Amino acid sequence: MDLFEIYLKEIQRATENFHVLNVGLTPWGIRHLSEKIAGYALQARLKRTNVMTETGNKEKAKPLEPIWIPLNRPQADIRLLIAHHAGGSAGPYFKLAKALSPRIEPVLIELPGRAARHNLPFFQDLGVAVAAISNALSTLPPKPTALFGHSMGGIIVYELSRILSAEGQHLPHLFLSAVRHPSYYRGTAPAGLLTDEWLHDRLRGHEGTPAAILENKAMMEIFLPIYRADYTLLDAYSHVSQPKLKVAVTLLGGISDAEISEKQLRQWQMECDRKVALEMFEGGHFYVHAPENMNRLVDTIHRTLGL
Repeated sequence: MDLFEIYLKEIQRATENFHVLNVGLTPWGIRHLSEKIAGYALQARLKRTNVMTETGNKEKAKPLEPIWIPLNRPQADIRLLIAHHAGGSAGPYFKLAKALSPRIEPVLIELPGRAARHNLPFFQDLGVAVAAISNALSTLPPKPTALFGHSMGGIIVYELSRILSAEGQHLPHLFLSAVRHPSYYRGTAPAGLLTDEWLHDRLRGHEGTPAAILENKAMMEIFLPIYRADYTLLDAYSHVSQPKLKVAVTLLGGISDAEISEKQLRQWQMECDRKVALEMFEGGHFYVHAPENMNRLVDTIHRTLGL
């Protein structure tokens, strides 16, 4: 059984459990939370087992590093680093990784404090997080590496692109998905303001968190520390103006995204020395996880990377 089959079985198990508990979630809410839990379960399993690569070799999973390679493709032409959203994990992005061409080696970022890295302390500074990811990437065999970041992950890969470019590495492309221009972040919200009440208010307007979860104390005891840590990273982040990016950029967004409009996405043009591309998809902030968008999203990545 490969990792994708394990992941699907974990989704099915979690979905069945939610139906049995009758927690009042909509079908979309059940699916969304089931995929999140499945991601945690899959990576917890990777922590205990060997990983079978697509070439048939076994290697130890490395859950203590901030990156995770779910599909080892040593012959791939290009690497795609994928960074998850605030409060999330690498797990929900495994479907995207699986759908990519064999010519692409997907590498998923997994920040500490969640999933297989749940026993590690959260990062307190976004710059430290980006540096750790850069260091982890430097241990991999040299290969052209494109970057894909969704929401908070977009800020992470943006800052990472600055570091890698300064080191002279070749970055084929930067995909920024559902993320505001970095000037939005001014480092003005002290971590002490991130109380449970403040987080609940913020999450109520977050389409990725169903109301039934916000009202479930046991569930929130699991998720609140992760949200708090990630929002602390974002609220402490302060953008420093730098020379324009020389990397080709594609902006991605959801047409119905209540958090980030197309106009706000287009502000990224100010950071780039060439015209950016823009692709809008049906759906909201988490359009990236909608099954009906998967084929077009993968096609966009393939076409952009010349595959």
